[in-house]
Amino acid sequence: MSRSLIVMDCETLPADPESPEWAAYLAWKRHDPDPIEQTSFTPTLGRLCAIGVARDDRDPHIFDGGDDFGTLTGERALLAAFADYLQGVQKKAGGFRIAGHNVKRFDVPFIQCRMIVHGMADRVRLLGALGGKPWESPVLDSLDLFPHPDGKGFTGGRSLAMICAALGIPQQTGAMGGDMFDAFQRGDFASIRAHLRDDVHQTREVFRRLAPALE
Repeated sequence: MSRSLIVMDCETLPADPESPEWAAYLAWKRHDPDPIEQTSFTPTLGRLCAIGVARDDRDPHIFDGGDDFGTLTGERALLAAFADYLQGVQKKAGGFRIAGHNVKRFDVPFIQCRMIVHGMADRVRLLGALGGKPWESPVLDSLDLFPHPDGKGFTGGRSLAMICAALGIPQQTGAMGGDMFDAFQRGDFASIRAHLRDDVHQTREVFRRLAPALE
C-alpha cells in the first residue's frame, strides 16, 4: 500500500494584545518591539486560525475551530482535530507524506510549537522529528524544488503565485479583499477559508506537475 500525500497550508494570526505572552514580549523588548502584526510568524506569540489539507485527489478540507475561529480555544480544537486526522490517515493508508509551499521552514515547525503550547507534545511527531534540519526532513517542500541561486533559502521570486505562474497554473481570484488579518478583523472568516482552500488546491497542482521528478 503506497503512502498518501497530504498537501497542507496554514493561516496564522498575530499575538493577542491582552495576552500574557505579548506582555512578556514587551517587557523583554521594551525599547524596540516589533509591530504586533509581525508576530503572526512567531509561534510563541502568534496563533493558528486554520489549517487546510488535501489528501491525494480528495477535496481540500479546512480545520478552523468552528465558532471559536481565531481564539486559543479554537486553535486547541483545530490542532486536536488535525492530529486526529493525521492519525486516521496513518492507520487507514499505512502512512503519509506531508507536502506544501515553505512548509518545512514555517508551517510544520509553527504547528508543532503550537501543539506543545497546548499540551499536545505527544502528537508533535505526527509531523516529523522536532528540531531537525529542514534539508533532512521527509516533508516535500516546493521551495526545495525551485532553489534560490544564492542557496540561502530566501523565498524571493519563489512565492506560490510565482511558481504557479511559471507552471501555467491558474491563479486564485483574490476574493479575500486584502490581507488575512484584515479579513479576520472584519469577521470575514468565509473568505479566509476560501483563500486557504485555494492555496491548498494550487499547491497540490504544483506537486502534480512535479510528480514525475519525485518518483
